[in-house]
Amino acid sequence: MPDQVTIGDKIIRIGDMLRSNRNAADNGICNPDMTFTVRAIKDDGELVVGLYSSTRISRWNTLDGRVPNKHGFWASRDCILDNFDLIRDDHVISGEESFRGVDLKGEKCKVLHVNRKSSIAFVELAKDVGAGSADGLGKQGHCVVVRTDSLTKRKQDKKAFVKWLEGE
Repeated sequence: MPDQVTIGDKIIRIGDMLRSNRNAADNGICNPDMTFTVRAIKDDGELVVGLYSSTRISRWNTLDGRVPNKHGFWASRDCILDNFDLIRDDHVISGEESFRGVDLKGEKCKVLHVNRKSSIAFVELAKDVGAGSADGLGKQGHCVVVRTDSLTKRKQDKKAFVKWLEGE
């Protein structure tokens, strides 16, 4: 089994994280803005990527016994392109945030989940600060909760990023 695959212009590896977009809901796969971990990649004539969800999803499966029932989904290249976005370490904590006395300002992170109602986000830091795994969303256990207004998307202005968080 391969440990990585190129889909579109992105290389997706086992352990990478994907976020569902609005198309995923429209296509009956899952709700938008859910986060998944790539658990397997296989090529049995057709290349498919095995996605793991920490949340049970009714029509999902076990990824051939790799995950509990209703937590896995085999997605084709086209399905990945249309319904999921690759999450990269593309954000920086720009506001005053700390975790257990460690200053987080300037730390690189990836956004795992945004709660728009309460204006907070689960992020996974590139640096180990002794944090948790955000209920299984993070793969390295460097996850903390920060205010959404403390995040800046790298190489993008903050106003555009805040608009994105607010769903505009």
